[in-house]
Order: sequence, then C-alpha cells, then structure tokens
Amino acid sequence: MKPYAATPEQVARFRAERETFALAYRCPDCLHVTLDGRHCILEYPNRTLMSSEAYLEEGGQFVFCKYFEPA
Repeated sequence: MKPYAATPEQVARFRAERETFALAYRCPDCLHVTLDGRHCILEYPNRTLMSSEAYLEEGGQFVFCKYFEPA
C-alpha cells in the first residue's frame, strides 16, 4: 500500500474533532494496554501512539490502531 500523507486541512480537521468530541486514540487510553501501561496485549506496534502526543508519523501519515477500545 502506498503511504498517504495527510494534508494540512485534514490535520486541522482532526485536531478540531479531537477537541470537540474528546477523541481518545492513544494506547494509554485503550483497553488493550498492559497493566504497566507500556505494551499492547495484542502486540500491535505502537511506538508512536504509546509515548507521545503525536498522531502523525514522521512522513505525515495518520497513525491509528484498528483494535482501539476505550478503557
């Protein structure tokens, strides 16, 4: 699959919707995080979502987990 970089407009829309709807999208907010809060029990590669406020990879792609469930 070809990487897709988010446009500035899409980033702005995400930020606005994150604030408006209090979107949770980081691993510490997920039911599938280990008790120590350091790993995904489903072994999803989560380096970006676990330890930072970032929601974009370095190349500008949105980062999300398809298994996210609010805790």
